[in-house]
Amino acid sequence: MGKRPRKTNTLIGEIIVDEIAYAQNKSSKNARKILDRSEHIEIEIWCDQHYYNRVQLGDQNGKREGIDEDSIKNLVIKSIPHLFYYSFKVKNFPS
Repeated sequence: MGKRPRKTNTLIGEIIVDEIAYAQNKSSKNARKILDRSEHIEIEIWCDQHYYNRVQLGDQNGKREGIDEDSIKNLVIKSIPHLFYYSFKVKNFPS
């Protein structure tokens, strides 16, 4: 008795994307995408004087490692795309 042929996940042929087809999205069961566009948003990042005082002088526990200006600025910059994404996708975010 021979081996049974196994099913593979390889695609046969080419995938055709119908640009004018209606499909389901978050707001409708029957919609068509008419635009996909990226926007430029200008963002200002501000630091409070209290933050600078804690960085330079410390607090009752002394100076802390890891709260320098560059680390905090990089963390804020990396979090901005996630905050925008979830503010559009999740109702009442942030609340």
